[in-house]
Amino acid sequence: MFVKVGDAGQITLFASGGCPNVIVDVLGYFDGTTPVEPGGFVGVTPKRLIDTRNFYEGPCLLTTRDLTVTGGTTTVPVGASAVALNVTVVSPTLPGYVTVYPTGADRPTASNVNYSTGQVVPNNVTVKVGDAGQITLFSSGGCPNVIVDVVGYYEGGSPVLEGGFVGLTPKRLVDTRNVGEGPCVSAPRNLTVTGGTTTVPDGANAVALNITVVSPSIPGYLTAFPTGATRPTASTLNYVAGQVVPNGTVVKVGDGGAITLFASGGCPNVIVDVVGYYEGPSALPTATDTTLAAGLNHTCAVLPDQTVQCWGNNETGQLGDATNISSNIPVTVSGITTAISITAGEYHTCALLDDATVECWGFNALGQLGDDTNIDSNIPVPVSGITTATAIAAGGSHTCALLADQTVQCWGYNQYGQLGNATNTTSNIPVTVSGITTATSIAAGANYTCALLDDATIKCWGYNFYGQLGNATNTNSNIPVPVSGITAATAITAGGSHACALLANQTVQCWGYNANGRLGNATNTDSNIPVTVSGITTATSVAAGGRHTCALLANQTVQCWGFNFYGQLGNATNTNSNIPVTVSVITTATSIAAGDLSSCALLANAKIKCWGYNGYGELGDATNTNSNVPVTVFGIPLPLPIAVAAGASHTCAALATGSVTCWGDNTYGQVGDGTNVSSLTPVSVSNISTAVAIAAGDLHTCALLEDGTVECWGYNGDGQLGDGTGDDSNTPVAVSGISTAIAIDTGGSVTCALLADAGIKCWGKNATGQLGTGNTTSSATPVSVTGITTATSVGVGDDHTCASLANGSVKCWGANSAGQLGNASNTQSLTPVSVTGITDASSVDAGESHSCAVLETGAIKCWGNNSEGQLGNASNSNSNTPVAVSGISAATDVATAWRHTCAVLVNGEVKCWGRNTVGQLGNASNTGSNIPVAVSGIATGITVAARDQHSCSLLEDQSVVCWGSNGSGELGDGTTTNSNIPVTVIGL
Repeated sequence: MFVKVGDAGQITLFASGGCPNVIVDVLGYFDGTTPVEPGGFVGVTPKRLIDTRNFYEGPCLLTTRDLTVTGGTTTVPVGASAVALNVTVVSPTLPGYVTVYPTGADRPTASNVNYSTGQVVPNNVTVKVGDAGQITLFSSGGCPNVIVDVVGYYEGGSPVLEGGFVGLTPKRLVDTRNVGEGPCVSAPRNLTVTGGTTTVPDGANAVALNITVVSPSIPGYLTAFPTGATRPTASTLNYVAGQVVPNGTVVKVGDGGAITLFASGGCPNVIVDVVGYYEGPSALPTATDTTLAAGLNHTCAVLPDQTVQCWGNNETGQLGDATNISSNIPVTVSGITTAISITAGEYHTCALLDDATVECWGFNALGQLGDDTNIDSNIPVPVSGITTATAIAAGGSHTCALLADQTVQCWGYNQYGQLGNATNTTSNIPVTVSGITTATSIAAGANYTCALLDDATIKCWGYNFYGQLGNATNTNSNIPVPVSGITAATAITAGGSHACALLANQTVQCWGYNANGRLGNATNTDSNIPVTVSGITTATSVAAGGRHTCALLANQTVQCWGFNFYGQLGNATNTNSNIPVTVSVITTATSIAAGDLSSCALLANAKIKCWGYNGYGELGDATNTNSNVPVTVFGIPLPLPIAVAAGASHTCAALATGSVTCWGDNTYGQVGDGTNVSSLTPVSVSNISTAVAIAAGDLHTCALLEDGTVECWGYNGDGQLGDGTGDDSNTPVAVSGISTAIAIDTGGSVTCALLADAGIKCWGKNATGQLGTGNTTSSATPVSVTGITTATSVGVGDDHTCASLANGSVKCWGANSAGQLGNASNTQSLTPVSVTGITDASSVDAGESHSCAVLETGAIKCWGNNSEGQLGNASNSNSNTPVAVSGISAATDVATAWRHTCAVLVNGEVKCWGRNTVGQLGNASNTGSNIPVAVSGIATGITVAARDQHSCSLLEDQSVVCWGSNGSGELGDGTTTNSNIPVTVIGL
């Protein structure tokens, strides 16, 4: 909701009745500067435009209706580009949705307000103004009454500058209900919102979205936030089980042009529609992203947590890890925790920090570290006197910083005038470049420097033997000189002895040394004036290396040209090219960097790929082998966990990268690393790169992949791997015939998958009918559970299985000696039977011989074996009907184990109950409890996993803690010591 700021910087909240509690989160603000530029927001005191309940404003919305939103008494001037509205649907007779879009545009598939029969549903709607100052309202059915209030508008005109709003015809970005767009949001999910087919250009600052949550299984909230940022405590929308809840919101665009969606529980389906965007710093193509930097023989990256990692040559400390040992995998730079950009010279590196200071490390014989010494440093040292830097650039042996006042300061080697201060005197402290007062970006080459000015021209200074200053001469200059003919530049890059500019029309021009064709103009002739690169018409950034050049194109591919002896052009050859050639396999690049003899690209999934010379390990792939095709940098991005699963004596986590890591007992290969050697700390599962969920049985493990298939590994004596054999496997094998799974669970020797059509298939042991097929024949391939067609979750125990259904009921099947089927009997059932009295379940889980369901209210009910108090109802008597767990009223997740149970609460606490002989309740004791007790020290739990005699929880900071039995290393803390309090899993 947008609200105009009132007196004393305040707004007023009014409730018509009921004294509701209210949560207010701020997402951003609109600058109050006047006059308002095109695309700027103007808030108004809210004014009602229509209420169809009124006799003279009706009737209800049968199908479509045009509504004038500018001019007249609307308070919105004619010519406004978009309006901010509050749209409320009242008392529809059928379920449906309302779409608001510009009059004259084709009706989009997107929706703004989704509703059920009889509901009153409001939503914030930002909509582009259409023909004749009108918008169109469309209802899919139910003839709802509609109320439309205007709260502000966006100025029309052009050009739309930084921060200005551009309205779009609504476009659907994702609907997780659709096959190929799911699964539901059970863990943080990144969504690309710029570039490609999104209709939002790369470089947008923020996006205006309509987000709808559909049919969550339990109450919770959804937060949308910039990818790469720490998840805020604020929520975008709050939901209760079974509801459809829309909300209009604005989200700042994060890393890789993406936002992140987080759901606190209930695995809701989510629909995201884009309705507009806010311009970034420039509506034109932007400069090379300094998340990546490549030096002579080393490479560095700023990670989302603002630390820096480097790899390659470290002879002079340029990796910054307090050693001088080269590394072919990334190492962490010491003491840097607030970096926002990085630059690399020949033998030194510098980082711009978020307080506008600069720190450098590496070779310093010529003062390039800027710390008023000439002493090398293998850890970062502050640059003297720099406190307002906005960008940095490192040359061969000198460094420069762009300051907030648009001046430039440089330091280091100056034999050729590359410091630009009208001298040729080297300086180990910053000196001011002469005559530069309007710079917007900078670039440094081997012995020269360039600056892009705010009038789109470029000036360069320093060494000019090859014409790299671009001023139609070959004379060195220690003061800036204009580059000939450049009047529409949007970015600048400087290589060894050549420079390039990205122009507003997305072409590229280069100048300087042209041996091997690095200027890309189909010749090998040097040029002291800019020449156009052949065939490049859609570039979004450009990077000049030592002897080659690369460009990132709008379709996220990369093209390179020039010297290729070491494969730095990445096209699977080692042949030089004086025209651009396409880099192999790169299709999702978001930024690029070029070193002396190597190149790198940051991809949309946050992975980095590099290619070319690798003699010092600068490709970061744990080898020193050159490669003429891109190879993946080891260990980036950081492998943060998104889900955790506990087996009998092993544990696994699915990571944000799509990989899986496991630890603990590996007798049967259940750790999945291609060995049968147990591990006390996490090891990577072989060949898994797209996992979205994980489940662990007693002696096997399974992963749900993003394409809806499932792979399993470990013990297979009962067919629980689902590959049609009975052979154990210590690497993942594909489950036969599963291609539309949206959730999985594993029990003792059984695995089940919930499918997109709400059916369930299971495989493995069936001695007690736990496969639900009406017989007791085990199956090594998936078989359908009889009669289940509306499942919302599945829980697999040792000898029985349960499912929650869309109507809130629960059905179970299999063994029932302790009443674990919950149907008021103790008789085994080979097909699903209804659990007595459960009508509002949001999820279910099954343990060794008991079961539990989280209800829509947040309460938990359990049934079955209670010999150790695992039902949590203050008794130790078995129950074949559900009983309420004492004191639990706000649960979001439940996990049932052998003889204990654990739950996550809305406030982030974890509570457990039942058997506690080895500390599996985590409350710093070994005394069992038949009522819930708080796990020590957990206040930010997201999910919980439990099996046999240990438990684990994924926390909000994406660390994992475990407690209980540790005889096989299943707690992942590097020991085999049991723990009755949570210990942190090493390496996650």
